[in-house]
Amino acid sequence: MAECFPHANGLVYFELFWHLRDPKFTVHRVDGIYRGEGPWKVGESVIRVLGCHGTDGPLARQFDEWRAYLAEHGDAYPERTVIEAIARERGATVSPDT
Repeated sequence: MAECFPHANGLVYFELFWHLRDPKFTVHRVDGIYRGEGPWKVGESVIRVLGCHGTDGPLARQFDEWRAYLAEHGDAYPERTVIEAIARERGATVSPDT
């Protein structure tokens, strides 16, 4: 996840490189009760922090590519206000702390 926000029915998340495509297809809502202390579950989805036991190697490489992209092209990444507006459009709760 490039970005993640709470939603009354679960969470809203943004795929890596979401801003290079139409957010209609790269920003998603996962419905379900948020539970756990890591790994977490939202509905039937499991959320793990990369680097934890059992990390998915290909996913870790994708995240490394994402971080390298941001380091080189961070100025092309949308401003926080834009990200938050998209999250709100999907019904996410956006607080000053997110």
